[in-house]
Amino acid sequence: LWVASGVSGLMLYRVVERKQAAEAVPAAAPQVAAPASAGPAKERDAVDDARIAARAKVEQGAFDAAIEALDAALTLHGDPRLKEDLVQVLCRAASAALDDGRLARAFRYADRAFALAPENALVKKLLAEVLRRQAEEQSPDRARESLERATTVEPENAHAWMELAKLCEQENDLQCAIAALDALSNTKHGSHIEGLADKKRSLEKQHRVEVDFDGVRTEHFVARFEGYGNEQMAWRVLNTLERAYFGVSERLGREPNERITVVIYTGAQYREALNAPDWSGGFYDGKIRVREGDLAAGNGRLESVLTHEY
Repeated sequence: LWVASGVSGLMLYRVVERKQAAEAVPAAAPQVAAPASAGPAKERDAVDDARIAARAKVEQGAFDAAIEALDAALTLHGDPRLKEDLVQVLCRAASAALDDGRLARAFRYADRAFALAPENALVKKLLAEVLRRQAEEQSPDRARESLERATTVEPENAHAWMELAKLCEQENDLQCAIAALDALSNTKHGSHIEGLADKKRSLEKQHRVEVDFDGVRTEHFVARFEGYGNEQMAWRVLNTLERAYFGVSERLGREPNERITVVIYTGAQYREALNAPDWSGGFYDGKIRVREGDLAAGNGRLESVLTHEY
C-alpha cells in the first residue's frame, strides 16, 4: 500500500512540477510581419527618381550626364524601363550629333544603342544613316566597310546600297557593284529607281569583258588592261594622264577627289563592253575608256585621246 501510495504521490508531484515550469516560461511575443510591398515600393520610387533625373538632364542637353546616370541606375536596379530610357537618350544624342556634323560622336552613341537594342527598327535606321554619312568622308576602304555594315544593319536602306554600288564600281570591283544593285532593286524604294536595270546590265557586260584584267596605278590614276603584253602601254597611258592632270589642274584650279580609272580595250572588247561605234576614239562615263589600237597609232594620238577624255 505504501509503495503504491508513494508512486502515486511521485507522479502527482511531477505533473505539478511540469505545469509550474511551463507557466514560468514567458510567452513568445507575436511576430509582426513587415508590409510585403515596402521593399518593391521603395525600389520603384528609386527607379522613378532616376528616370526623372535623367529626363531633366536630357532637356538641358546634357546627354552624357543623362547616359551616365541611367547606366548607374541600370546597374543598380536592372529595371527594363531604365534600359529603354537609355536607348532613347542614346538615339537623341546620336541624332543631335549627326545634325551638328559630329559623325564620330554620332556613331559612338548609335552603336551603343544598337548593342542594347539590336532589333529596334528606329535604332537600326539611325545607325545605318550614321554609317552612310561617315562613308562620305572616309577613304575608299573604310567607306566600303561602313556601307557594308550599314546595309547589314538595315537591308532596306536604298541609299546605302546605291552608294556601295557606286563605290565598288569606282574601285573596279564590278562583281560587288552588281550584287549591290541586285540588293538595291529588292528594297522597297530601290525597285522604283528609273534606269536601275539598264545600269546593272551595263555593269554585267563590262564585268564579262574585264573579269581577267590586270591593273597598275599612279598617284592619281588607275589603268586596267588585259595581258602582260599591254602593261607597257598601261604605263605610257598613266604617265600621259599624270602630265595632263597637272596641266589641267593648274589651268582650272580644280582637282578630282579620287583616282580616275582608265580602261584599255581591244577593238572587240570595246564594242562588246560598251556597244560603242568603231569611229569613237573613247569616252568618259566616270572612267576613261579607250581602245589600245588608237593609243598605239602614234602621231600624237595617245596624248590627244587621253587629254580629251580627261
